[in-house]
Amino acid sequence: MDRVLQSMLIRLLKNFQEVWVPDQADEPTLSGELGHPTYTPPVPVHYIGPLSRFEPTGLAAITDKITVVLSGPEPQRTLLEEKCLRELADWKGEVSLIRGLPLGGEPLNTPAHWRVFNHLPVDHLQQEIEEAEWVIARFGYSTLMDLHVLSKKAILIPTPGQPEQEYLAYVNKHNTNWRIIDQSKIMNI
Repeated sequence: MDRVLQSMLIRLLKNFQEVWVPDQADEPTLSGELGHPTYTPPVPVHYIGPLSRFEPTGLAAITDKITVVLSGPEPQRTLLEEKCLRELADWKGEVSLIRGLPLGGEPLNTPAHWRVFNHLPVDHLQQEIEEAEWVIARFGYSTLMDLHVLSKKAILIPTPGQPEQEYLAYVNKHNTNWRIIDQSKIMNI
């Protein structure tokens, strides 16, 4: 199957003059073989570095602040939200929960020192992430690039059933800023 897919990809790539890959050219890479395939593409490949909607501002992190950024398909988004609500219920530090619900959602019962947002515009999201001592998020590639650009410490949880996130977790397991947790090991639902 790999050969068939590789053949199809090569045919598609021939329609372009060059390919831009949002990753570093050299180790350590963020994407592993996803951005650095073992075969040679039929057109020039340019590694343009991680892409992020954020530009570091140098905003200092607040000690004991956790920012939880939820995203992804249901029911996994809700399952992780419920787990974070339970696991962080006794956390005495500051918590910002960004629910990933741009159309809104049911109100949550959270401690008074929590700030809950259904969705945030980019500048406010960046502020919440930069202020956090730790970020809890999924292992999507855009999230990885954002956290990398901002040099943030994070607890990253690959979405079950999304092999690309599981692979990215494997590739990035040696990143000293990131802790990787398999959702099946923290979920008792």
